[in-house]
Amino acid sequence: MTRTTEVSVMNKAEIIAELENMVAARLFSAQPWLADRETCSAVTRKLIQMGLWEEAGVEPQTWRITPLGKELNVELYEVFMGVIYQWDMPLILEEYASSTSQSSTLSANPRPKPMRNLFWACM
Repeated sequence: MTRTTEVSVMNKAEIIAELENMVAARLFSAQPWLADRETCSAVTRKLIQMGLWEEAGVEPQTWRITPLGKELNVELYEVFMGVIYQWDMPLILEEYASSTSQSSTLSANPRPKPMRNLFWACM
């Protein structure tokens, strides 16, 4: 019952780079961090285009994360983009924090920029 949409051909490294750019744009722009409806729609369209979200049902219209989206932790990126309901954010962060060790993630992180430590600690 899954209906596919046009998916651009990007490799995982390009998708990750694009997600990182989207996060940086949301975190460090002059706009409010928590996204409005229009921004959420634009981000959702982009995630569908990148093959990270797919339609799961037509009536009612429902969406789900694709296997690639799960592999790349797209839900965590969405938290940092501010497009997740704010009351769900602590639950998502707790889930990712419990599944990875913060110290091993930071020590293996090739990005030494201190502003990114919170983000990369959750990855």
